[in-house]
Amino acid sequence: MSGCAGQGRGARVVEGSWPASFGAARNAAVRHCRGRWVLMVDADEEARCPDPQAVRRVLADAPGAAVAFWVPIDNRTGLGLGSGYAHAASRLYRRGRCEWRGRIHEQLVDLATGQLAPTLRVPGLRLAHDGYLATVEVARGKIERNVALARAEVEDPSLGDRGVALVWLGRALWAAGELEEALAALRDGSAEAGVPSARRLGLQGACEVALLLGQLDEAERVAQALRRASVRPTVPDWLEARVALVAGDPARAVALLDPYLESGGEGDDGRQVGPKEALEPWVEAMLALGRADEAAARLLARLGQGLGLEVRLEVVVRAVRGAGRPLRELAAVLPLAEPEALVAGALHGLEPKDASELLEALLDRVHHEAAASQQPWVVRTEGALLAGAAWLVARLDPATAEGWRRVLFARGLAGLLS
Repeated sequence: MSGCAGQGRGARVVEGSWPASFGAARNAAVRHCRGRWVLMVDADEEARCPDPQAVRRVLADAPGAAVAFWVPIDNRTGLGLGSGYAHAASRLYRRGRCEWRGRIHEQLVDLATGQLAPTLRVPGLRLAHDGYLATVEVARGKIERNVALARAEVEDPSLGDRGVALVWLGRALWAAGELEEALAALRDGSAEAGVPSARRLGLQGACEVALLLGQLDEAERVAQALRRASVRPTVPDWLEARVALVAGDPARAVALLDPYLESGGEGDDGRQVGPKEALEPWVEAMLALGRADEAAARLLARLGQGLGLEVRLEVVVRAVRGAGRPLRELAAVLPLAEPEALVAGALHGLEPKDASELLEALLDRVHHEAAASQQPWVVRTEGALLAGAAWLVARLDPATAEGWRRVLFARGLAGLLS
């Protein structure tokens, strides 16, 4: 694209047209590369590598048969507040030995064999992906575009495997909210796909969609099929725990999730299940068992260790409330790096009374910390909190609403109330 910010930082920018195929677009970009190795990073991703020289040494020592490396990808979803998941994908590969195939969710193919490129692991390199954040998806019309590309791929699969194309169509339909059609595509795709990783991906998606549809028997059947198709138990454990929770067996859910609460685990195909994935259903199960005190203690301890908000804010608040603890304890350890997202999570996930109490405690914390350290971030954070409070005023009881009005008037922000 012309005017790309990268040009001002020394990047060589090549313009091109959109070929309605992510695989073709990537191949077109790679034709302009000059290095021995290619790292494919999308526009909504950021490469994070604390020690680039270590990665260079891995590549220099790689045997000639090595054509590609897996790179872990951390995906943020929803509002970006603790939600997300991690998986691995072939993103670092030898130029000239591979090409991308597929209109959507393109796959790296070894040109010598015509099969998916075999992958090794490279330490110290990860990608952070923001493309699944709700605001980004809405802005781009990404969901509708992906469904159209996926339907075209089923009609003429670039990988020569209609089952793989059906799995990706099912996932696109799932994102679009077309759950019945998504379940059918995922089920058919997992049965037809010739690639084991695609079969597992289809079964995992089918289980999650069946849960959304309330088809518990189908979800249990698919979860068992996934366990039979898997080498590692990680993803089947996580899915069966969620099925058990819906089925009214929280004790089984806790037992399945316990091993993943601290360090997590990696399943087949690079899919990772860590605290971000395991904590929330574990907390829900603990609440169902009447063990809110244990759930709240674990959540507050992890936040106090600086591990971030790994569970939706409304679930954390339910645990803290259920344990009989004040929301000030939560406010004292919540991360403030993204105050706008935190406020959005409070306004859209919490009852007005809880949101108000949490915003008040956060505002007190901000003022205390700013006075103690003279930090410049106070203006942005205070502004976000007060804007959230102004939005809440009409939804609060008269006494609480009047208190916030006085605060807003005192800070010259009465205009936010109109």
